[in-house]
Amino acid sequence: MDSTPFDDQLEEIEALSSIFASDFLVLEPPVANASGPHLQLTLSHDDPAPVRVRITITCPAGYPGSGAAAPKVSVFADEGLSGAQREKLQRKLEAVVKENEGGPVGFVVHSEALEYLTEGMEGVDEDTVFETVAEEGDTETSEEQSKKLHGTPVTPETFAAWKALFDAEFAPQKSEAELAAEQSGEVRLSGRQLFEQSKAIISEDQESFWEMEADNLDDASSSSGEDEN
Repeated sequence: MDSTPFDDQLEEIEALSSIFASDFLVLEPPVANASGPHLQLTLSHDDPAPVRVRITITCPAGYPGSGAAAPKVSVFADEGLSGAQREKLQRKLEAVVKENEGGPVGFVVHSEALEYLTEGMEGVDEDTVFETVAEEGDTETSEEQSKKLHGTPVTPETFAAWKALFDAEFAPQKSEAELAAEQSGEVRLSGRQLFEQSKAIISEDQESFWEMEADNLDDASSSSGEDEN
């Protein structure tokens, strides 16, 4: 059975959660045949100066299928970005979303933003006026701003509710041993399984790097298990 946009949305949420952990939030979960997810990525670093931004991605119902409207991406500068720098990052992310139209964009948006924040920002002097969320002209209520800051963490419990339909569709493809392990709460994905799960959102030029990282994780886990024995 071919996957639906809703299936693809759930798969991307699960993959982004595996990769970015607490730096990834689902502000609004997808609703099948009605609305796409509203996602948030947080990026920060302290060298040479503290920088923290939040990027929200609002996806239409048909995302990421061909013919669907492009997701809307928004940049919120919490710390360390001037107004001009935020605008430049906003334009770069809008361009990368357009380039990847028809496919999942969460991972490429994060990669583009990270590259800009670590390599593309020009030096600023002491007179630079940095922009905060309150200075961006954001007219949202304090409740809405708080929701964007905190959102809904993707925990096993919250994700289970969104992924129920996806699991029901693909459960017959799992072995009895896998299903028994899941029911007992003993499932722990290996690095290789995480890589295979995340391939849908990783571009070809990044695939070899993440595959190597997955294998390194499995090697480290194997060594740890041998030491305990």
